Amino acid sequence: MSRSEEAEVVKEVPVNDDDEEGEEKGVLRWYHWCLVGAIDVIGPFSTDSYVPNQPQMRRDLETTNVLTGLTLQLNWLSKGVATLAIGALSDRPAIGRRGALLRTFAIYVVGALGSFLTPTKNYGIYTLILFRVIQGIGESGTTVCTAIARDALESPRDRLRVLTAITSLRLSAIAVAPTLGGLVGDAYGWRVGFCALAVVAVVLTIFTYFCLPETLKTALDLALRKRRRRPPDDYLALEEQQEEEGEEEAQEEEERREEEEKEEDERGGGRRRRGRG
Repeated sequence: MSRSEEAEVVKEVPVNDDDEEGEEKGVLRWYHWCLVGAIDVIGPFSTDSYVPNQPQMRRDLETTNVLTGLTLQLNWLSKGVATLAIGALSDRPAIGRRGALLRTFAIYVVGALGSFLTPTKNYGIYTLILFRVIQGIGESGTTVCTAIARDALESPRDRLRVLTAITSLRLSAIAVAPTLGGLVGDAYGWRVGFCALAVVAVVLTIFTYFCLPETLKTALDLALRKRRRRPPDDYLALEEQQEEEGEEEAQEEEERREEEEKEEDERGGGRRRRGRG
């Protein structure tokens, strides 16, 4: 990060040094991490839960295996491209992690409901592909979960522990999603799975809005506290202040060394005088 960028960070993020509880404001509790885990696993369920129902979709929409497969492939493609953008947007203080999640969840709900309401005829498969692309854009918000863990946990050990748990949960969802999706599809049809995903996304959006704190500001606050308890408005002034403090410490160390040498000389001279006497 350049000096100008660090100066902007200092100006954008105020630090309250009078309140020692500031470092605890961004600490997530266990229920926050449960919410983060639930947000992360909605991605695997969105891509894997309807795979067993693709033959049913092909018959219902009167289409081909190639077009049915595109509903999955283009979903992955849109998710990959959108992930690049959502990562950059979530790093902006004006949006943050929480804002990125809320925006992508809104897109996700539109995509899931559109997939649920796909018409059977009149180019229904193309409508489904379109809404699956939109849903993939919404799924890109789940990548913010890793950034939340990085923001909220200062200790590398705690961060690794949480990220390992999230990864294990995601792998479990990948294993379970096809089975659950196949059971729902056999019992109620392939559309119900998309409706269920839309409902889950709405619930997660509500919990994110009311329960999940913003962690980006916390990460910037911690970075500033490490640099200086009360940073000045100008980063260059902070650098000069640190250099002056270093020079003062070096000067004090040199004076202390001179005093010790003088005391040693005085003690040595006294011993010589006593020896002559």
